Amino acid sequence: MTKQELIDGYSAMSSRAKVQFLALCSFSLTVGMRGLYDLTDSEKRARRLQGANELQHHLSSELGHHDEENEKRYPDDVLINILLEKAAHYGISGEMGYALRQAMKLCSATDPI
Repeated sequence: MTKQELIDGYSAMSSRAKVQFLALCSFSLTVGMRGLYDLTDSEKRARRLQGANELQHHLSSELGHHDEENEKRYPDDVLINILLEKAAHYGISGEMGYALRQAMKLCSATDPI
């Protein structure tokens, strides 16, 4: 899935579907981050966990904004870009990509866009 396909798919979702997507993305990110348990480089592990925390912060914040239908939220494309850029910065692009793909797949299966 390309970044543009992700942005287009997310942008086409209803606010309710975005809540589901963000919750599933957050959950899937925790699953993806389990690979850090076996990482022997403690400095790398700490940096990646810091990144996961930052991503969880953005996901949960946006989830709350959509659940409350708050207009003070990031535009859809900006949110996706923030998530991808933060993941790259902290070296967890693979884990974030997994989470985004899983959430998109599960949302598409349960609530057509």
